[in-house]
Amino acid sequence: MRRLYYHFEGRAVTIKIVGGWVGGRIEMG
Repeated sequence: MRRLYYHFEGRAVTIKIVGGWVGGRIEMG
């Protein structure tokens, strides 16, 4: 159970970082 939670957290953080990077690129044009 703990491993699954850790995996989910890592995935959420990765998506957040990638999403922010892509959003920044689009904003800069």
